[in-house]
This record gives sequence, structure tokens and C-alpha cells, in this order.
Amino acid sequence: MSHAFLTGATGFLGRRVAARLIDRGWRVHAMAREDTDRSILADLPVVWHAGDLRDEASVNHAISSATLFAAGQPLDVVHLAALISYRAADAELARDVNVNGTSRVLAAAAQSGVRRVVHTSSIVTVGYAEGDAVSTEDQAFNAGDLGVHYVDTKREAEERALRSAEALDTVVVNPGAIFGPASVGSNSAYFLRRAAAGGVRVAPPGGVSVVGVDDTAEGVVLALTRGRRGRRYLLCESNLRLSELLALVARRAGARPPRWTVPPGAWSFLTRAAARWDRRRPLERLTPQAMRMVGVHWRADAARAREELGWSPRPFPEVLDDALRGMDLLPPERAGA
Repeated sequence: MSHAFLTGATGFLGRRVAARLIDRGWRVHAMAREDTDRSILADLPVVWHAGDLRDEASVNHAISSATLFAAGQPLDVVHLAALISYRAADAELARDVNVNGTSRVLAAAAQSGVRRVVHTSSIVTVGYAEGDAVSTEDQAFNAGDLGVHYVDTKREAEERALRSAEALDTVVVNPGAIFGPASVGSNSAYFLRRAAAGGVRVAPPGGVSVVGVDDTAEGVVLALTRGRRGRRYLLCESNLRLSELLALVARRAGARPPRWTVPPGAWSFLTRAAARWDRRRPLERLTPQAMRMVGVHWRADAARAREELGWSPRPFPEVLDDALRGMDLLPPERAGA
């Protein structure tokens, strides 16, 4: 029996990765802080290990404990945990969790002699698409000029993971924007609810590469079992302008779509104005950093994942319907479809 050690197992994506691995005969270990709500995995036979990405000793102890539990059977590490925040106040925490936390996981994995590490990164570490181009795994990184600490810390974490492939069997996956039935407090749930209610009248000028949460989990598992050492795999199903995405959500929910798309120049002006406001009274959701993210196009091509991993994601409209249905945002005539 193979064993898999997961960070971020209690998250939106992590729970689905854990379930898939268990279904395929893996023994799953999960690291979580003592105060983490573990109820999302209550129905799964998970071996729990106390640990915090910000605490090197606890990460070392958690992975070494999983190694001892495996008793000579193969142990792999799937690193899913990260801090996703576009608030300026979270810059230091993002560096400690995303960069230093990844380094702690990689060092502990090497010390314990794990078989493979899958590092879950993001499409943002590849870069945004310029002109009519579509990003691939091999494009030159260009998103450092955005001034977004999530982008910068995820990029540095991924670079450390890829460097570790010289001594440790490491594979990287780069999901696009992940959609599925989301928790009430998440940013994605907030904006889906706004769009589904017809409350978004103006669309940002950028674009997004989209994928379903279950398809992303499948991509992570395939990278673990089929990925090539030192490779990155983009996980995205299709690319949409944000105006198209918001209109699609509204139409599915029977609401009004956005009426206008803000031109890029005007969006840059609004972003600078938001930055001045944010310095006086910090914003929570549509922060200046978040505005910079939705002002560019995150278009990507997942051909490598499809060809090398055999990854085959569902069409995004089906994914979106499932997400809206799970959040009770579809009209009655569509809810049972």
C-alpha cells in the first residue's frame, strides 16, 4: 500500500484530493493545526498529524511520523496548502506560509526519504498572456511587475520546488481559477453570488483560465502517479474574458449580465484610486492587488497535462452548473437538471 501525506487536506481542493487517493487504495495522512476544523474529512479514514507550515519542527515531526507509520511502504507528499490573499496586510504572512512553508515541507520530505512530492502551485506563477497569446509551461514569467504578493510568493515557492527536483522527485501542477460549490466565506463564492443575483453591472477588462475543482483534484492525482520529475503541468479547461464569465453565470442563474466592460486604461486609473483609498482604509475584497489581477488575461493551454497525464477535464459550463446548483443559485427549472 502507498501512503500520501497531504498539507491543505481540509481545504476546497484538498478534501477532494484525499477522497480520490483513498478511493484508489492509498492510505492518506493529513497535517493540520490543532485548531483546524477537521469535520470536512470526518467521513474519510485519514491519519491526522499535528503541524503548522510556519513551524519547522512541527512539519518535520509530522512527515517523519507519517514515514514511521508507513513502516517501509512508499510515502509521497502532496503539498496543497497556501495562503491566498490580496490584502497588503498579509504580505509577511504570505511569505512565511507560501515560501518558507514550502521550503519546510521540501526539506522534511528529503530528510524522511519520501518517494515523490507534488507541489500545487498556480497559473499565476507561469505569467499572464500578452496580446492574443496563450500561456504554456515554458513561457518567460512576466507577472512580477503586477506588485501582487500572492503572485510573488507562489512564484518563489514554485522555484524552490523545481530546484528541489535535482535531489527529490518533485512534480508541479499549476491550476487556473478553480470552480465548484464553495464555502460561504470564500471570495469565489462571494462573486459567484453577486453575479448570479445580477449584482455585477460592470466587468473588469481581464480574462481567466477556468477549471473545475474535481478535475483539478484528478490532475493532482495524475501528476502524482504519472507526472515526469521536474515538470510543471497547467490545469485549465478553457479561457474566458471576465465579461464572458460573469455573463455566463448570470444567464445560468436567470439574472442580468454585466452591461459594460471597463477599458484597460480606465481600469488602471480605478486601480490607482483604490490604492490611495486602501492606504487610508484597507479594503477587504476588491483590493488594489485583486484589481491588478483581474486587469490582465490569464489564458493558458493545458496540452501537456492532457497528453502526458491523460487528463480530461469536463466542459466548464457543466462545472459551473454544478457549482451554482451546489450553492442554490440556479432557478428551479434548472436546479434539477
